[in-house]
Amino acid sequence: MNATIWDTHRLTRRWRRLDHGAITGTRPGIRVLELPTTRVRVRVAGTGPVTLVFVCDPPNVVEQYDDVIARLGPRHRIVVMESPGFGFSFPKAGFGFTRHEFADVQVAVLCALDLAPYVLVAPCVASFAALTAAAANPTLITKLVLMQATSWSQQKVWLNEVAKSFVLGTLGLPFGNRLGAVPFLAQALFGLGERRFPELTHPVAVYRSRERRALLAKFLEPGTEAFRQGACNCMPSLYQRYFSDGEAAIGSPRQPTLVLWANRDFWHDSEAVEEQFSGMRGLLLKTILRKVASDKRGLLEYVPHATFAEIAETGHHLELENPAEVCLLIEEFVNAGPR
Repeated sequence: MNATIWDTHRLTRRWRRLDHGAITGTRPGIRVLELPTTRVRVRVAGTGPVTLVFVCDPPNVVEQYDDVIARLGPRHRIVVMESPGFGFSFPKAGFGFTRHEFADVQVAVLCALDLAPYVLVAPCVASFAALTAAAANPTLITKLVLMQATSWSQQKVWLNEVAKSFVLGTLGLPFGNRLGAVPFLAQALFGLGERRFPELTHPVAVYRSRERRALLAKFLEPGTEAFRQGACNCMPSLYQRYFSDGEAAIGSPRQPTLVLWANRDFWHDSEAVEEQFSGMRGLLLKTILRKVASDKRGLLEYVPHATFAEIAETGHHLELENPAEVCLLIEEFVNAGPR
């Protein structure tokens, strides 16, 4: 049963009530692209002959990329986009949240902006849509940067385990994976708690968030404000539909590729839980995440020619948590000749 209609319907109604000036006026260069299947909020900044396109990893929004833009914008054009169903990228009726649809939207955004050549930078599950998009469009997407994802089969297991731990760790409810898989019920329940998504997510994603209060605040402040203004989080629709596409059609793009992996992401490594949580909560999370030990080189199945680099002392949202090192690696990769 495809329950994504719940999200597309409610967001169509919400779109009419939004303060559109507020959601495009927080930073220069923010606008909303009207595409056939979705609206996509983007931020365009910087100058240069090559355009780096960063896909936000939910619940991150375009306002959180100030540091990335400050570091790369003087020499490169930067585009930041919120994926359909997240932030202020509201999907339209008929958008089904499959990987192929997300890949089609990535390509449609690049074509609509007309700022090629592009380096596509995609984190987490967006990496698989980026692989599909790049394989089918080698002249449009000339290089690829993939971050914090493993192979398709492992990522499916990972998503299932993380759903359990996330719902327990943030909402105190067991069996989060089963809850997220129930059509309509999951969409309805998560929709009710949408506004709290950043404050529930970031403290369990930022490495050592208790000691790094200033860093955590940089995540929370723009995200919390965006959700106060009406940003969306359609995680159950993605959970139910994204991995319904087959692995064989992902593609193996031949473009130069950089794979980045942050090594203190407890979502991908259960042993790191003890560094984030103590007491009963930490014990419960570690018990639930006992199967999670992702192969950090899993994406090399699709891009065996890729360059791999590991980022130390950094959590899940690596480009935002450690922009200095990540941006340096990305710039070196962009400036290098074909490999």
